Amino acid sequence: MKTKNFALLLSFVLISGLPVFADQDYYQDNYTYQEAEEEQEAVVNSQDLPIVKFLQDAYSIQDITNVSTVWDNCSDKSDVIVTLYLSKISSVSPIEINMLRRKGLHWSDIVGRLDISPRNILPQFNSCPVSDQQRDHVMQIVTLQNWLRNREKYPLYDKTLRHLCIANLLVDFRNYTPIKAAQAVQMELDPINAVYRFFVEKD
Repeated sequence: MKTKNFALLLSFVLISGLPVFADQDYYQDNYTYQEAEEEQEAVVNSQDLPIVKFLQDAYSIQDITNVSTVWDNCSDKSDVIVTLYLSKISSVSPIEINMLRRKGLHWSDIVGRLDISPRNILPQFNSCPVSDQQRDHVMQIVTLQNWLRNREKYPLYDKTLRHLCIANLLVDFRNYTPIKAAQAVQMELDPINAVYRFFVEKD
């Protein structure tokens, strides 16, 4: 039975051309070639990315390495926007804030660590009136306002700060109303796409 199974396997290998009996160098060569391709694609220095240069200007950051380092460290690129926004209103280095984030802290915890007054966070959104008809389309504004009203009862989600910090760019640089800006970001599958769409691709 074992001999029969081996014969069937050998036949399959010969027909399919699979290098089952190839030495380890075959796999190593293939792996190295694949890795070389990936490394070549990743050679781009993040300092040269248009979005990194835009963010440096948008948040008036003198040293672009402060932006590029945070960009490289954040798996969710929306966190870069939150980092730079909180740095701007707290006067704490983006690198320091990024270190807190990399420790696994939620953004609401980092806001507390930075001793930022809740009312100073996204003031254009925390005082923005929202009608019943608009609520479903600007849920992150509603979440922020609920948190400001009762921080013990309502949480401030990471998603909320990501969305609204990006929406804040539309308010500041595209003259959007807070409602329109929040709607625009909420329509994106990934909120960072809004930065590319409204700033990088257009500029």
